[in-house]
Amino acid sequence: MPSRVVLAALVTGDMAVFHYLPTEKINAWTRWHTDLGTIESVCVLPGVLRDDIFIVAKSPNNTTRTLYQYDYAADDDAGLPIAARLRTVKLDSVFADGATVGRIRRVNDATIRLKDTPQEAQLSIERPDGSLMPLRLWPANVVSGAEQRPFTGDIPVSITGGYTRDGGLTLVSSAPYPATILSITPRVDYTSQ
Repeated sequence: MPSRVVLAALVTGDMAVFHYLPTEKINAWTRWHTDLGTIESVCVLPGVLRDDIFIVAKSPNNTTRTLYQYDYAADDDAGLPIAARLRTVKLDSVFADGATVGRIRRVNDATIRLKDTPQEAQLSIERPDGSLMPLRLWPANVVSGAEQRPFTGDIPVSITGGYTRDGGLTLVSSAPYPATILSITPRVDYTSQ
């Protein structure tokens, strides 16, 4: 497999790296600074199954030069962490005793309506303290490893957390799978202040 990076040794001793993943539409430059020493040269040799990347670096004390073979096998599948977030708008209402703007509130529970969403999407609710509460898209009695069709339906969620002035709800998907969220319907309690 050809390398999906373009490498260039910089006069600073660092290396400029251009990553491209056409299937993900990702194209980005980054700068690599390593503890190998000053990077003097970089070379890519075509291989049968994959390209080989070699780096020549001068040690930090400038006494030796070393040839390193860069093993990018771990980078092929690792990628960047996925964390897609869907945030509701600030939940304000008008009641007989006035508007809720500025009042302290808490989301007690919600109903999340999904369509054709695979379990692998790893959906969670983000609590006010930043921790994640995973959503279960299938009943607990489903056999692990059995083929499961994408989930369509409503998921009732009880939410634990304190009162805030924001009162919004954040849904997080931590895997690169599609999730179709049709609606998020929260039930909110407001204080009188």
